[in-house]
Amino acid sequence: MTRPLRSIDVPGLAHNAPIPTGARVGNVICTSAISGKDAATGELPPGADAQAAHAFRNLASVLSAGGGSVAEFMTEEAVYQFNGRRRRLRDSARARAAAGAAG
Repeated sequence: MTRPLRSIDVPGLAHNAPIPTGARVGNVICTSAISGKDAATGELPPGADAQAAHAFRNLASVLSAGGGSVAEFMTEEAVYQFNGRRRRLRDSARARAAAGAAG
């Protein structure tokens, strides 16, 4: 039995790639790159902390649009870039807190 693919697009979170922000097949939601821009203005706020907070709020919006939530996701890999250096954010509790989800 094939499961239908559902594209997920959230207003204010579009990017330049010719693919949707996310997709859902059955009970699995996958996302493409999610930035730390403010979805309301389209602008990147100054500072890594504000951008990280926006990125996790944007993730929560994509998951919600796909019928899921931050509390339900199984794994994440957050990579941020600051001054040309890429680093991973490994603290899931902090990531979920930034998105406004419980524990």
